[in-house]
Amino acid sequence: MIDWKILNIEMQASHNGLSNVVKNVFWYASATDELGSFGRSYGNTLLNIDSLGESTFTRWEDLTEEIVIGWLHAAMDVDSGRGDGATQKQLVENDIIATMGMGNTAEHTAGVPWAPVVEAAPE
Repeated sequence: MIDWKILNIEMQASHNGLSNVVKNVFWYASATDELGSFGRSYGNTLLNIDSLGESTFTRWEDLTEEIVIGWLHAAMDVDSGRGDGATQKQLVENDIIATMGMGNTAEHTAGVPWAPVVEAAPE
């Protein structure tokens, strides 16, 4: 099973009379098997906000990760353009599965030199 997380959200201050409109979602997706092998991918996806109106808008303070992941998956549920019918979401998930076995989660950490190291969370 692929685990999706939202890392950050870029919003537009004002759009069609609405405030703090989610425009760009930065995500991380990963999977770990029973042997501790993992696969992961990360990126960002622009959301189509052109037809957004009051009836379809979720206020910033009412957002949850679950809501945003739903929007992300809907935005990625489009043809990848490769000619095989796969969606963008399917390509990401297939890539994660294909890279499993290339390492163990205990071997990896993440971070930047100017901030504290973040240990890989057990899945």
